[in-house]
Amino acid sequence: MQHMKLLMIHDFDQIFASFQQKEAVLCLFQSLKLTTQKILFTYQLDNDTRVRMHEKWFPGKEITYLNQEMSLKNTTHYYFDARSKNEAQKLQLIQNLSVNYFEDDFKILIYCRTTMNLNIICKKLEELKYKYSKIDFETNEFSSKVQFNSFLSGKNKFYVTNTPKYKIIFPVTTILVYEMPQFNSPIGYIQRSANVLTHKTPCTVMNVVSSDADKKQIEAIALYCQLSLKIPHLFTEVTPNNVNSELTKKQK
Repeated sequence: MQHMKLLMIHDFDQIFASFQQKEAVLCLFQSLKLTTQKILFTYQLDNDTRVRMHEKWFPGKEITYLNQEMSLKNTTHYYFDARSKNEAQKLQLIQNLSVNYFEDDFKILIYCRTTMNLNIICKKLEELKYKYSKIDFETNEFSSKVQFNSFLSGKNKFYVTNTPKYKIIFPVTTILVYEMPQFNSPIGYIQRSANVLTHKTPCTVMNVVSSDADKKQIEAIALYCQLSLKIPHLFTEVTPNNVNSELTKKQK
């Protein structure tokens, strides 16, 4: 902990929901004796809390707050309605999103919820002869440090995970949400997308809608962005017929 360069704090509005919780967290920060130089909050804080951050809780630290609106504007968001599609059509998205596979900065994060789908995705990547790293949250089979470093260095182009907390702080060019997380709040969705953008890397996020519940999530996220962030149309729907043209349009 003494050698940390960056501390990321998620869901800050929930952590500091009451005065008692604020004091408890403050005590925790003091006991850790953090020497972290940079602190990143993935939530917009009120002015009073920001003043306390700089003057009392983290004096002398470099504090950054993610701007939800700017983060989303630096990303292109799609959804693919797979409710009447088969597995092969869903897996085809991997190829659709891999047109720039041989570019140096090309990296894709693929998220799913189960080990079964994790294995299905990895099998597809092997068929395509794409190199990947993976982490299986259900069986606790973590990819080795060597594999992870291979992804960061660009040797492996894909990072496949089924961890429910797939928030990341390394740059990727694409996120494929093969299975949408359960109880995915609009702010939760923004945080997962925005983490990529801490590196100011333009990113494509493709969401696979496999159920009516998934579709309601997309609608709720879009409505939140429209009403709270003044972003009128966050998502573009893609189909098997127009996915390539939409992705090509985005790259221009």
